[in-house]
Amino acid sequence: MKFPDGTDYTGQVWPGWCHFPDFTNSKTRSWWGNSFKGLVDNGIRGFWNDMNEPATWGQRFPDLVEFNFEGLKGTHRRGHNLYGMQMARATFEGTKQLLNGERPFILTRAGFSGVQRYSAVWTGDNVSSDDHMMLGIRMLSSMGIAGVPYVGMDIGGFSGNPSKELFARWISIGAFAPLSRAHVCVDNKDQEPWSFGERVEDIARNYLNLRYMLLPYIYTSFHQAHKTGMPIWRSLAIEYPFDPNIYDWRYQHQFTVGIGLMIAPVNSVQEFTKVYFPGNQPWYDFYTDVKYAAASQDHVDAPLEKLPVFVQGGSIIPMQSVIQHTGQKSSDTLFVHVYAANSGISNQGFYQDDGSTYSYEQGNYASMNMIYDAQNKSISFDDIKGMYKHHFTTIAVMLHGFSELASIKINGKSGSLIKRAVSFMKALSNFDPLGSQANEGAIPVQVVHIPYPVSKTSITW
Repeated sequence: MKFPDGTDYTGQVWPGWCHFPDFTNSKTRSWWGNSFKGLVDNGIRGFWNDMNEPATWGQRFPDLVEFNFEGLKGTHRRGHNLYGMQMARATFEGTKQLLNGERPFILTRAGFSGVQRYSAVWTGDNVSSDDHMMLGIRMLSSMGIAGVPYVGMDIGGFSGNPSKELFARWISIGAFAPLSRAHVCVDNKDQEPWSFGERVEDIARNYLNLRYMLLPYIYTSFHQAHKTGMPIWRSLAIEYPFDPNIYDWRYQHQFTVGIGLMIAPVNSVQEFTKVYFPGNQPWYDFYTDVKYAAASQDHVDAPLEKLPVFVQGGSIIPMQSVIQHTGQKSSDTLFVHVYAANSGISNQGFYQDDGSTYSYEQGNYASMNMIYDAQNKSISFDDIKGMYKHHFTTIAVMLHGFSELASIKINGKSGSLIKRAVSFMKALSNFDPLGSQANEGAIPVQVVHIPYPVSKTSITW
């Protein structure tokens, strides 16, 4: 970046006095992208662009500093907001080329319209307080509305020292964020889950386990965002824009993950909250299957161990067994949770690929539609599209909120219906035999097993 007389602009950042590359110049972007070769050769696959508003210590870029703007020229007044997005673009395009078919992960603090094409975004340096936690929730909802789906905030707060209760609540909420990470300034106290004692460690473990169980649903939601632009973390205003109740300040923090899961966040000192249940289908407590009427309001308990989470009737939620990292395979069963609806037809996708390359562009993916028709009492699975071979061998269709079914049919032939129990309050395994006390708060469900991969299959009752 240069002044009109050709001298370089300098400003202080972490390394000291710095020059600033002009990312509105294609030659600069190319140079920047190639500069990552040493890091890529050393095995680095993720790259973090920080301080790229651009920020300088105690200063502001002078307005007369010039930007190239692809040869058209312009000033800092025009280019300031574009700087972070163009830096993310240069980082993404350069590392993608260097990685030869692998996907880079890019994270940026600053951006502009279009940054979602290149990078995940987090909300910047926040403070360890209930106010900033709840503000971050609203920011993530707003970023989704603005078309940026891969978003997150610093769990626990970047500066300050959260209480045990605040960290526990924050990590349970953050487990549902597209970008879920705890991050703290170097001169603050440790914020690993075990730093806060066994109770908080157990809460963190439970919600992180739950996130891993939900990865098939979350990854499918990422694919939908990639194809349609619909965010993963969604403001209620997206699905219910004409319902005046969702604009009531009491419900401003409620959001959905995809279309089916609704979270009603509370702060670290709340033990109950009032929840609004929008739409025309019942809602189910995720942990107990207690049913709430559509378009109703109710008070719900919210002890520290239980973040209020609900599932809309008609939802189809694909899940897997607990894993400890994404490189570990789950069990060979895909658990498809279906929640009874009053009426209507629901269509939920299931999408998987290798998660690390661009081979899905050549057909190396697995995509399947799952359709629940409440009126005709059927659940259908379409043929799987794509060449990706998943390790699943069985689908366990788990029915929530359905009356006791005497029998079911699979493609017109009598099928087996099994009673099981599932627990999400303590997400250590997917289910245990009905009546087992191994999992806290087990919910009785009816289960139908079908083979995976499926050819067109219909379950009726």
